[in-house]
Amino acid sequence: MTQLETPDNFYVDIPDVPASDTSEGSYKNVATFHSYPEAVEFATAAFGADEEGRVNLISSGSIPDKSYRVTWEIDIDAASPREAAEKALHIQRDPDSTATVFTVAQKRHLLQIDLSRESPDVVD
Repeated sequence: MTQLETPDNFYVDIPDVPASDTSEGSYKNVATFHSYPEAVEFATAAFGADEEGRVNLISSGSIPDKSYRVTWEIDIDAASPREAAEKALHIQRDPDSTATVFTVAQKRHLLQIDLSRESPDVVD
C-alpha cells in the first residue's frame, strides 16, 4: 500500500504585533494555499510582493501619504527653446508672479489649484 503524501500548505502572514529589539513580534495568517505559486500570486496582488513572495516593510514615517503629479504650463514667446525655458523659470521663481495655477493629478483625478487664492479651491 502506498502512502499518499499530504500537500504542504503555504501561508501568507502579516505582522500582527510589531517586532521590538527584544522580540520577533507576532503574525496573523491572512490566507493559506496548497501551492507556492498561488501563495506568491496572492501576496503579489494583495501586498505588492516580489516574485518570491517577499514584501519590504518600511517605516510609516518615510512613506508619503499620497503621490501626485504636479504640472505647470505657460505659453511664452521666445527666440529659442532654451530662452523660453529660461523665461519660464524666471517667472516661476518670481515671488510676485501671478503664474500660480497648477494641474494636480492623483491617479485618475485631475484638479487645477490656484495658489494665489486664499484657499486652494479647484479652478473651474
